[in-house]
Amino acid sequence: MVEFGQIYAFSGNPRGARVSDYSINILASSISAKHWFSQAQVIAALGGLDVPFTPGFIPLHTNRTEEFKQKFPMGKIPTLEVFAKDAEGNPIKDKDGNNVVEFSLVEGLALATYLATKGNKASQLLGTTDEASAKIMEWVSFAETELTIPSSDPITMTARPLQRYNEKLYQNKCKAMAQALYRLELELKKGNQFLVGEKITIADVFVGSCLHFGVAMLVDAEWRKQIPHCMRYLQGISEITEFKKTFGDVTMVQERPVVPPPDQPLLDPSANE
Repeated sequence: MVEFGQIYAFSGNPRGARVSDYSINILASSISAKHWFSQAQVIAALGGLDVPFTPGFIPLHTNRTEEFKQKFPMGKIPTLEVFAKDAEGNPIKDKDGNNVVEFSLVEGLALATYLATKGNKASQLLGTTDEASAKIMEWVSFAETELTIPSSDPITMTARPLQRYNEKLYQNKCKAMAQALYRLELELKKGNQFLVGEKITIADVFVGSCLHFGVAMLVDAEWRKQIPHCMRYLQGISEITEFKKTFGDVTMVQERPVVPPPDQPLLDPSANE
């Protein structure tokens, strides 16, 4: 089978494989971009598409080069490139032997949604009715604005120290995170396995991945006692093959990560993991 494309991400990631249906390059780095890319990878896999990693991408370096910015002026990641194909489905090459790009995309949500449309479960993942689609996007937005954003600062001040500790900011963001988890707990108290309908949608991928990340880095044992339905939901989502292959087993921090000493060097966000 022809390898149609490549994904460029952290060189230490072992998940490199073949893109099964169409050619793409995804460039991903940093905590949030890796998170976005992992969500997109799960969504692609659910639709029967394989979106692999390929070693070599250097975060905050490759995406700052002139070559990268000629294609993506803001240097944002993750990015998506779809290669032009001939009638047999093989990638079309230019005179230098490079794949011809027929379509490119930036922004994680756009990328994930596009991959969902290209797979064989588009209606399930994106909703079979206008109302279902709207509810799915409501939860996707919730995941990004109410879970990802509030948790990012506390995590990057403690568990993954990329910035100096700020007590007020830390407490405010943890409070916002607690409110969001309470809202999610109310929804899941109904006993539902999925957020919209009877099968997994992109809403579950986004919310589930945020929970998976949160309990590993911030939401400690005492906090988790207050959200039993969220934990039930997370355990269920995490056992879905496509989700588990990308995110792995659920790991849980027992105590909230301690504040690093003020003189401790911050992590280098451009370092490969």
